[in-house]
Amino acid sequence: MPQKKILFITCEFYWGGAQKSFLKVLHEVAKNYECFIAVFDAGGQSAYQNIKIFSLDHKQNVKMNKVSRFMSRVRELKRLKRQLQITHSISFMDGADVLNILSRQRGEKIITSVRASIEFNDAYADSMISNLRRKYLFPVIYKKADNVVAVSKAIKAELVKNYRLNADKVVPIYNFYDPDEYVRRKEEPIPEPVMRLFETRKTITAVGRLDKQKNFLNLVQVFAACKALATDLVLLIIGTGEDLPQLVSECHKLNLKVHSYEDEPVTDYASFDVLLLGYEENPHKYVARSTIFVLPSKWEGFPNALAEAMLVGATCISADCPTGPSEIITNGEDGILLPVPVSSSTHQQWVETILGICNGNINAKRFGSNAMQKMKSFSKINIVPQWMNLLK
Repeated sequence: MPQKKILFITCEFYWGGAQKSFLKVLHEVAKNYECFIAVFDAGGQSAYQNIKIFSLDHKQNVKMNKVSRFMSRVRELKRLKRQLQITHSISFMDGADVLNILSRQRGEKIITSVRASIEFNDAYADSMISNLRRKYLFPVIYKKADNVVAVSKAIKAELVKNYRLNADKVVPIYNFYDPDEYVRRKEEPIPEPVMRLFETRKTITAVGRLDKQKNFLNLVQVFAACKALATDLVLLIIGTGEDLPQLVSECHKLNLKVHSYEDEPVTDYASFDVLLLGYEENPHKYVARSTIFVLPSKWEGFPNALAEAMLVGATCISADCPTGPSEIITNGEDGILLPVPVSSSTHQQWVETILGICNGNINAKRFGSNAMQKMKSFSKINIVPQWMNLLK
């Protein structure tokens, strides 16, 4: 039997939840098989130094339109698979999945991976072409994969319903984590000005890209209502993104004093209500010290930020959005699930819950320890064998 050679295919390396999961799966598979990477955008390669990388990046060729660029990538990927004698190809996210399937070679096993809700993702609704792809192209394309890995059980149900895939072909495999790593990282020191906030005020912390999906604009509105009733609160949002100007503007509109990562550094945050801290290589050391971690997202796939908050024993409140949070949190046992905060009534539920935890009316003391216990089921030893089974 020929040696298995595995090609991992992704759109880009820039650091996000899907890319983080891609890297972890790659590193585990590479312990057993010869692995290669094909990528559309080859920036940000530092985490992949020991794996041979092949770039399909044609952005510099301004003469190529999107269709020409796509067909060129299909041809290059076919050639690459043939050259490397690839036996299995694993792709993450729909752009890479489509290329993977269309470049299939005889005898090759194709494994695709869907990382976000397809029913509720506004990226499809906002674009007619994207919506047409989801409704008509993807159901045909994904049927040709040998397996489709869904990052949650709810996404499996969406794929079976919307793409009309055979349920046996769709395999739900959760993200996996190393609990010991998070125990170490949560103990790392944080800057003194921020540490003083944790020591003197009740902190509400969120982590994620500043964009429509993460719903931080509504979070700021919820926080303003909380702040009107409890002046010792401070909101920390860790992440960067295009919604920064909107968030700063909303804070000003709501009379919240805000400091963003684009402002001049200060040595004392005591007078601020909202801190937009920007990118942090280790957000876990902030989350672990927080009074409450919040995830207000409109949709997810399998939210790494929530899982990682539970790994460090944070008290978590999450939107019960599609998909993922309800498969991670057992409501009232290791965290709290609430409706997505998008209206005055749902805002009020969030306000009451946040204040209830802060003033002790809601007993959340057990949430942190229960959360850490729950996350043991998402450990590497439990999840990695599920990926290995697909390579048999």
